Formats: sequence, structure tokens, C-alpha cells
Amino acid sequence: MIASSLFESTAAKPPQKRKENRDPFRDYQSPLLPPSKCLWSAALQKVDRSTSNIVRGAQEHPEFKCYALPDPHLMVTPQDDTKKTAYLLTWLRARPSLLYQLQQQRCLTQKLQFWREFLELLGRNSGRNDSSHAARIRKSIVDMFGPTFT
Repeated sequence: MIASSLFESTAAKPPQKRKENRDPFRDYQSPLLPPSKCLWSAALQKVDRSTSNIVRGAQEHPEFKCYALPDPHLMVTPQDDTKKTAYLLTWLRARPSLLYQLQQQRCLTQKLQFWREFLELLGRNSGRNDSSHAARIRKSIVDMFGPTFT
């Protein structure tokens, strides 16, 4: 498969420690992502992230710390190349529909965990067992996006 050749396989990997939360204001370096433009990198470094800049009540807003589209790091960070390929192919398949829905001003903002589940359940065809927790999440995703992803 061509897609799987994009990723270098590595020998047995040592168990990893739990990852810290990724800083969304830093570029994520990956051979699968294009390099950022210099101006974008510079702008990200200059963002003042002090909590005094957060408008009162913003943290209680349902869209606080939400993403309109999946964060690209979700597609390039899995250690398993099969999972990485599935996530990337899911994004490529979903991208036109998601961008169209954004263009129509349909609110797609979701927490990062939602987008992780979106890529997992649709990309790896998980959640097909009707009585599982994954099936309930899969159903909510399908209900949200309609027949686009079934």
C-alpha cells in the first residue's frame, strides 16, 4: 500500500511515558507535516498566553478550547503506522465535507477528544458493536455529520 510506505517502521519501541499536553502555540515537527512558514512560527511565538488576557466567562463557554477541525498532530503522532495511515486517510476523506460545512457556517467546534474519537471510529472502523461505548460515540458522530461518513 502506498500510504503505509510514507511512514518509516521502527524496531520494537520502548514503552512510552504518558505524553504531556501539546502546546498549540508551538509548531509540531513531523516529517508528515509541511514546515511552517517563518511568519506563522514567529506569530505563534509572540502570542501572549497569560490568563489575564482571557475574557471573563470565556472559560465557561462551551467552545472554549475547542477545535473547528481535527488538530493535525492527531494524525501524525500515533506510534502505530496502521493507525496513522487510517487517521490520515479519514482526514482526507472527511476534509471536503468538513470544510464545506464550515463554509456554510455550521458550527463544528469540538473538544480534542471528540476529534480523536472521530479519527479512530471512522478511520479504523471501530464501534460497530451496537452495545459498546464506542458504538454510542460512533452513532453521535454519524448523527452529527449525516451520511457523509457511513
